[in-house]
Parts: sequence; C-alpha cells; structure tokens
Amino acid sequence: MKKLLLLTLILTFGIIQAQDGYNLSDETYKEIKKKVNHLDSISARMFADEIVKSVNTEYTFLKVLKYPKRKIYSYYYIPSSIYDSDYKEQMNYGCEACFVVHFNVFYDGSNEDLEIEGTQRFRFHFVGGSYLELFPTWKREFLPSAIKEEALDNFRYRDVVNRTLGVNVSLSKHSGVWELRNRSY
Repeated sequence: MKKLLLLTLILTFGIIQAQDGYNLSDETYKEIKKKVNHLDSISARMFADEIVKSVNTEYTFLKVLKYPKRKIYSYYYIPSSIYDSDYKEQMNYGCEACFVVHFNVFYDGSNEDLEIEGTQRFRFHFVGGSYLELFPTWKREFLPSAIKEEALDNFRYRDVVNRTLGVNVSLSKHSGVWELRNRSY
C-alpha cells in the first residue's frame, strides 16, 4: 500500500511539473520584471534594438514618436530595403511597413503634492509581429526553455506569470497578430 501511495505521489508530481511548462526561480522573475519595468531611455532603446535584431528582416531605426497624453513612446524601425527609396512616403503615411516597439513612460519617485518631478522611466508595453519574428525574443529574454513548436500550441509556454512578484509577460495572438506584451506591475 505504501509503495502504491508513493508511486501515485511521484506520478502526480511529475504530471504537475510537466503541465507547468517551466520552472523559474524567484530571482529569474525579479530579473524579468527589472528588464521590462525599470528602464531609462537608453536601456529602452537597447531593448527595442535587441527585439528588432531577432527579426529575419533587416531594419533601420527610424524615429521615436512620443504620445505625452497617453504616456507612450513608440520606437519605429523601417525595413532597410526601403529606407532610402520610400522613406519620405512611409513618413507621410504612418509607416505601415515599420516594426514598432511600444513603451509606457512614468516618473519614478514623483509626487505632485510635494512638487517632486521624479526620474523618467520606461516600461516595455508591447510589440506586434509574426510568431516567427517574436519567438526568438520570447525565448532569449523570458522563457529559455520554450520550444518553438510547443509554444505555438500550448499557452503554458507563452505566459510568464508570478502574481506574488508582479510579473506578467505573454506571447499571444490577437486579431491575427502575435504580440509580446508586458502586464507586469
């Protein structure tokens, strides 16, 4: 009876571990949170550049658009193949061919009542693209154990969540477009 109970416990634990999809330490969750939530303007640009480097198409940095009312900075990258020829046309029509990485802006340590401005910080918000464009960043930055084919069909390999530590990053499909999105707080 004891052997049967022990075997049942081992199998149950193995199944639970297999369903989890990943095991990240608290330290890894904290690193992910810091990586996406506590950036300055330089590290935000570097993070956006790293995402763009993982894409198969070669892109050239184009511009940053600031939306102060919405507290969003969007980093635009244009395909290098059209940078010279269609640059002006893309600028005039909203750059439909661009790859865009979005960040929220906040002021760390600010206090309106004490008239303290705080330090400007950036929080990675999201980037959209194809699955094959975003998966390399997902694997490198968030879930190294993810396997391309398994993550495509199994949400357990597309969510990195630890509610206790305030981490919530996902790779998901919305309206036919894949997104790498940060909901960490």
